[in-house]
Amino acid sequence: MYFCMRKNTEPFTMGLSTGVAYRLFGFALLLAVCIFAGCRCDDPRNGTSADGSAGSNAASGSGKKIQIVTTSTDFRDICKRVAGDSAEVKTLARGDQNLHGIEARPAHITMLQKADVYFAIGAGMDDWANRFIKSSGNRKIKPGGKNHVDVGKHISLLEKPAAGARPSGKPLHLAGNPHYWLNPENTVVIAKVMCSTLSKLYPDSKTDFEKGRDDFIKKIEAAKMRWKKKMRSCRGRKIITYHKSWSYFAAFFSLVEAGVIEPQPGIPPSPAHISTIIDKVKRERISVVLSEPCYPLKMPRMIAKQTGAAFLVLPTSVDGADGTGTYIKLMDHAVDKISSALKKGGQ
Repeated sequence: MYFCMRKNTEPFTMGLSTGVAYRLFGFALLLAVCIFAGCRCDDPRNGTSADGSAGSNAASGSGKKIQIVTTSTDFRDICKRVAGDSAEVKTLARGDQNLHGIEARPAHITMLQKADVYFAIGAGMDDWANRFIKSSGNRKIKPGGKNHVDVGKHISLLEKPAAGARPSGKPLHLAGNPHYWLNPENTVVIAKVMCSTLSKLYPDSKTDFEKGRDDFIKKIEAAKMRWKKKMRSCRGRKIITYHKSWSYFAAFFSLVEAGVIEPQPGIPPSPAHISTIIDKVKRERISVVLSEPCYPLKMPRMIAKQTGAAFLVLPTSVDGADGTGTYIKLMDHAVDKISSALKKGGQ
């Protein structure tokens, strides 16, 4: 029904009651405002585009902090070093949790609803996070978009299955070993990917991101020299691990991962496999059995007790134990404990 305004601002009612006419007029005015706002949703001055991705002036240009979510505490720490005061960085998983899967909580969904950027580990490790993102309804960070970054695609992964391989059961690591941050050289790649991503999304802060990246890399390079020196006498030494979490650490420090208690990543060991591991530790005089807090400890502890090997329970993520509040402190902790145990044990 068409109506217009008279000079005295009363609506022309065409026989309708004044109350009904006013309500119709109010509805039309509200509709016009909504249409106008909708037409502006792709305006770069609003900080978003029609598909929900961040515009170049979003967050950093407006003085509002960029909201970044990462899967792990390791990524959170590195991202904080790169982004600095421009961003607030949160993580889905705690440092003592198994990154192959965590239980969704309301806080996770709320966190993702507010996120401008998401940094994923990739390589299949945190595919579960995609369900969280879908539940959040935040299209800005949906997988495949420019604000959802799969860092694993930029890493040379170890232990990729051979083409056509069909592992029995339902093992993990089907795309390769995703625990790549335990090689310090890969943290340099992670920092570079984060810097590049943020610089493209928020060019006004590019100089700050590059400074954060360079400062982090400088600290990693200095720490690498310290760690290498401490582990030098351990080169070639053998370790047993519960899960294939330590492959990158072992490769960087020239250790030999002589056996794994899980026959395949994520598959519990059989009694026969345990017996094989025990025989190997005794025969080759392996002095360290290594596990993480998030895995069952009864079996590796029993193996260590029966063989006389040292049993170490070490986190592989930041904040996984006291004194591991940054990536460098995490690696300091691991290097100190492992080098000490290997030097005491001998082989």
